[in-house]
Amino acid sequence: MIDVRFFSASIALAGVVTSVPAFAHVEVYFDFDEWQAALTRTTSIDFTGFPNGTVIFAQFEDQGVVFPTQDAFILLGQSIFPDDGAGLHSGIVSGNITMRFLQPQYGIGTHFIGDSQIDLFAGGALIYSSLGWNEPAGTFIGYVSDQPFTEAVISAVGTVPINVIDDLHFGVPAPGALGVFATAALTGSRRRRSG
Repeated sequence: MIDVRFFSASIALAGVVTSVPAFAHVEVYFDFDEWQAALTRTTSIDFTGFPNGTVIFAQFEDQGVVFPTQDAFILLGQSIFPDDGAGLHSGIVSGNITMRFLQPQYGIGTHFIGDSQIDLFAGGALIYSSLGWNEPAGTFIGYVSDQPFTEAVISAVGTVPINVIDDLHFGVPAPGALGVFATAALTGSRRRRSG
């Protein structure tokens, strides 16, 4: 006779184990056009139109992203943000810029300065953590994941506990692109791979 309680518990446990996201394979791009070509729909946010020091929370909800921890602030300055004179900086308390996407995303990119890294999360679980980068103003770094993510955290990793990003870009791949992405990962590519 089958013990139904044990069988039900086993099914529930198997569901929990299989729902944990695996670590993602991520392509890293240093060219915006190449990054954008890997995706079919992208959204770009330039952080213009707000006074200096504005706390960013749900102002971009209609574009698909919120900043739930309210530790991201508008910073103005053409020398800091060569694209358009406006960007986002983290508070000195956390040094993090946290973004939560309303729909799962496969790509994220920023123009930024400073020492920072990015972590991607799916369902609250870490699926990717980048290297720390120290790049000059306006440098683009983009990521395309083979797994969807719903949250990204850009963290300061240098001695200065603040990080800064210029424009923010995110998007989803073209139908069938993930198969091409997986093939490129096996055969090698010109972009840096990590994860």
